[in-house]
Amino acid sequence: MLLYAIYQASKNRHCFEAEALHLVSRNWFAEPVTENEEELNWKYGSRDRRWEVLVDIVSALVFCRKEKALFHRSVFRHAQAILWAPVVYSPDVKTYPLFTAPEDAVAQTNTLSNIFRCGIHVNAAKIVMDSLFDKKRAQLCATWMSSRSHRAFEELNTSEKKFDSVRLKYISARIELLRVCRDHVSLETFFSWANACPPDLPSLYFVTALDSAASRQNHFRQNLLEDRGFLRHVKRLCTMAIADVVLYQLRNAKGKEEASDEIQNTVLNGILKRAYSCFLKLNCTVENVKNWLEKTGEESFIELDALLCSFDEVGGKVSESEVLECPGEDLEADDAMNKQAMNKKLALLESALTRCKTMFSRRRNRRESDEENVDTNTEVHARTESDVSPSKRHKKVERLVED
Repeated sequence: MLLYAIYQASKNRHCFEAEALHLVSRNWFAEPVTENEEELNWKYGSRDRRWEVLVDIVSALVFCRKEKALFHRSVFRHAQAILWAPVVYSPDVKTYPLFTAPEDAVAQTNTLSNIFRCGIHVNAAKIVMDSLFDKKRAQLCATWMSSRSHRAFEELNTSEKKFDSVRLKYISARIELLRVCRDHVSLETFFSWANACPPDLPSLYFVTALDSAASRQNHFRQNLLEDRGFLRHVKRLCTMAIADVVLYQLRNAKGKEEASDEIQNTVLNGILKRAYSCFLKLNCTVENVKNWLEKTGEESFIELDALLCSFDEVGGKVSESEVLECPGEDLEADDAMNKQAMNKKLALLESALTRCKTMFSRRRNRRESDEENVDTNTEVHARTESDVSPSKRHKKVERLVED
């Protein structure tokens, strides 16, 4: 109600705010302490009155979680209140500073201090939302379905579809907060959690309809461009967020011209590896990408853009002879140009996948060979020790003790 009033035009906002504050102020959770009568007669729509209302709402939400620790709705609304705080205090400001770095996070988020007036503290909202994702769970977030009821409305409210929509709202909010904070490590971790979950029934029905040999165990190999269901949507949100972080890191790396060429190449290779890993999470081939682009009419998608842009920065290119196919002569000029652009993009994707596989698999093989050498040396050392007779080993120990 208060947010709706704030978003009205400035010439009409006063009336909407007056009504909203009149309704909200009738039921304070903790009524503000006033020293004189003048403070009781705040002008309706003033920023101080709006701020006191928002502080009171956050205090009530925190109290709800103290009374009932599993009250997940209060967590979501608390994070929303932190993000809306500067807008509520100063609705006429066009832009607000964004605080995303972990070192800038506010230590105390249970109370809405005045520091939240000056900007949008996404890092603080992320800390609040993390309480729903504090550990790995089968349902991904700390929400549970209540017991079945015989009443029609309660049955509808506790249905599985309602449950999925609620937890998807929380999951989407957290993924968006991680994306804005550029926390790709947490995004990778959350993707692994989603990948380890058993598939939901709509996704399982869709997969088995395409392939009768599919099962609940191999859902993590399904094509995320074509798959359906709750888990597919969650995993796709993760890959899109990771790709957005990769593009952000790529822009930052390009802007640092003072870095040496060696450091620049190391950073760009790391970004390319992250983009390659993100694209592999889609479990799609070049042919799948081609079919999806033709089916949807889209020019690209963000995971593909992240991989191709990163590949281009490290010097990747494709020759004209490597284009997959040439457009037919019966196509119109615009269609022919679009077809040619898509073929070049697909050829560049094929080249990027081949080079990345060569680059990063070689490093993995080298690391695995080093680990095997260490295991072999350890085994030989253990075998040598075991070949020594007990009497010789006993004399060796006595000699060490005497020394």
